[in-house]
Amino acid sequence: MPDRQSIRRRNVVSRKLDLSTLILQFEVHNKSEGISPATVVWYNEALNLFRRWLKEEGVSCLLANLGEEEARQFVLYFQTRKGRRGFVTSNTVNNRVRALRAFLGWLNREG
Repeated sequence: MPDRQSIRRRNVVSRKLDLSTLILQFEVHNKSEGISPATVVWYNEALNLFRRWLKEEGVSCLLANLGEEEARQFVLYFQTRKGRRGFVTSNTVNNRVRALRAFLGWLNREG
């Protein structure tokens, strides 16, 4: 009999979840784990920026269509993007990368 984790893995792959759904699930996970509310908001902002960027680039937001290339292009976009006061700082870029890594790590652990 399969365990809960293998069932969950199969569901994630078979349902072709979109990024919006996964971001909401990540939020629920973080809240249930007692992650600080400010961190949860920060993750959501960074991940929704990623989702909006994918849409602007015409990339499907289905999990099956996302990979390392899309993540790298997103980082490059932020490194070259102008903010309100000039280029986005390296701290801002690194914060976006940290949020994306946390999300991808969670996806990997969840299956």
